[in-house]
Amino acid sequence: GIQAPPNMQAEQLYEAIRMGFFRDQISRFRAIFGCRTIEGARQFAAKYPGGSATAQFAIWRVEATKFAEFDLHLVNGHISYPHTHDTALDYWSGHHSPTPLLEVLMEPPVRVVEFVEMVPNPNPAPAP
Repeated sequence: GIQAPPNMQAEQLYEAIRMGFFRDQISRFRAIFGCRTIEGARQFAAKYPGGSATAQFAIWRVEATKFAEFDLHLVNGHISYPHTHDTALDYWSGHHSPTPLLEVLMEPPVRVVEFVEMVPNPNPAPAP
């Protein structure tokens, strides 16, 4: 049969926890993701450089009416029900891991204010 990738299974569990205990929070399935600071966006780009060696991140300054900040390090793709359940509760409660990577979930629509910069992939492919 068709099996969802582990990160999708984790996302579905996080959404179920949100629906059950944190209905007032923005769904990760509907959110626009960002960072509160330019430095936070750069850290995110360094940690998650994208699917190709030539991938780049465009950083834009945006404004949102409704948003919340959470620790992305509490969202992982490893499914172990008791651990993931507890971690999802921590995530939606706004707790942070020992080394947080903060993400902002924004409820659409957001207003794009200005382009800030392009961030190149920190791990480019080796030259041929």
